[in-house]
Amino acid sequence: MKVLGLVLELNPPHHGHKYFIDKAKEKVKPDLTIAVISTNFTMRGDLSVINKFDKTRVCLDLGIDIVLELPYVACVASADYFCKNAISMLAAFGVTDIAFGAELDSLEELRKLKDYYNSPIYNEALASALDSGLSYSSACNKALLSMTKDLKLIENFSMPNNTLAIQYINELDRLSEEENKKINITIIKRIENNYFDKEAKSEIASATAIRELLKDNRDVSSYVLDSGYPFIDLRESYNRLFTIIKSTFILKNNNYAIHSFLGVKEGIENRIDNLCDISTNYDELVENVCTKRYTANYIRRLLLHIVLQVPDMEQKVENYRVLGFNKDGEEYIRELDKTIKVKIITSFKTIISSESFYELKATKLYGLLTGNDKLYLQEYQIPIKK
Repeated sequence: MKVLGLVLELNPPHHGHKYFIDKAKEKVKPDLTIAVISTNFTMRGDLSVINKFDKTRVCLDLGIDIVLELPYVACVASADYFCKNAISMLAAFGVTDIAFGAELDSLEELRKLKDYYNSPIYNEALASALDSGLSYSSACNKALLSMTKDLKLIENFSMPNNTLAIQYINELDRLSEEENKKINITIIKRIENNYFDKEAKSEIASATAIRELLKDNRDVSSYVLDSGYPFIDLRESYNRLFTIIKSTFILKNNNYAIHSFLGVKEGIENRIDNLCDISTNYDELVENVCTKRYTANYIRRLLLHIVLQVPDMEQKVENYRVLGFNKDGEEYIRELDKTIKVKIITSFKTIISSESFYELKATKLYGLLTGNDKLYLQEYQIPIKK
């Protein structure tokens, strides 16, 4: 049986996602397709423009048979943790194939980049470049130049989908070596846009461009799937998040150990505290706190961890939350090995792990930010069935 695994953020669901899913199915020809989705917050610390339950419905409408949740603690994380947890979940559910998008559609060249990334020479050069005061992206390029003069590889090394692809391949290779799980890789080349494009240039526009339009309350109907699920008011939601962040630092006291929260290091909490006073909105705060060493993605994730008071914990998935399935997916779950089935969570009626505890907190926060404070009640319901 061929089982295809995908990792999706759907922020928001757009024509590029449908193209990716359809193309992956066309190439792999699976009997069943499983998707791991990020929840109400994304890997880069953004708010999802539709909530995770509506994202689940979109997935089922697009022909996904089982939708799994990558919980907050594993999702709002650097690329290595994000990919490691997503791949481990798909492997646990028995996928035979995995497809992901990349700007560079050569597995051989992506493996070369993966080997550079893992090289001690690269990591030593990177540390040296960072210590010299270069920004993280510039330091990466300089470190890579110490290993290769191939301009194509250098140009592609820091492209966002390639960055994820390298980490996916890393984890798949580890599974193959340590657990003897051979999973086939299919690469779908990203088309018509770049992740960083802030202008919609065609029907397949970047999610970044679509979110920029949504912030300005502009029409995005030409670029998104006609799902019927409402988008949040991004500008108002981030204004509320900014207020909560400022309140967190205003109300802190000596017993409020911000320095012990996940991702907090080198006294950066003091920098955030000081810059809250001179920043006028969320985006400005993130920009002000950023340094050459600390990227905007890191800062956005950090701010969420502080608001949610997430302790310095291991960002690892211990249980498997099923958000939705169709008839074929339900039958497949019934046939899973019992060692996997005992780890499956279908609702939060009983909180059995720290990842579930912080996922519920994150959903409550998301509901407050988006004006949907009853959203968390859906966490207690059974999976969505199509």
